[in-house]
Amino acid sequence: RKPPMLSQPALETLAVVAYFQPVTRAYIEQVRGVDSSYTVSMLVERGLIEESGRLEVPGRPILFRTTDVFLRTMGISSLSELPPLPESAEPQPFDGIDDTDDGDDDSFGDDAEQPGTAVYEDPVTPEEEAPPTE
Repeated sequence: RKPPMLSQPALETLAVVAYFQPVTRAYIEQVRGVDSSYTVSMLVERGLIEESGRLEVPGRPILFRTTDVFLRTMGISSLSELPPLPESAEPQPFDGIDDTDDGDDDSFGDDAEQPGTAVYEDPVTPEEEAPPTE
């Protein structure tokens, strides 16, 4: 019997889990940039990934890893048979804690763009564009 096809989001999620396991759902979402709750639960339901413990940080998020069903579905016998990732595509390991903001708001220079703000340039009006008339 042929296994069911996997959607692009499911394949992306499986790739993140396979290459960086054990991972949390938050890490998967960080790498993919979108909510992955449904995809993770669907992959658990299909037996392609499983819970492998909890991360020792506040909230104790669930860690996920691939299963033997994943290996059989992908036609490989071990994770070492996965092709290597390009070096530019390898995100940094996620420990479950976002420590990018140190709380020091003085770290921005006078000309630096503040986070969450957009740079707006005034549009050129037709009067400014037109050459001077004689």
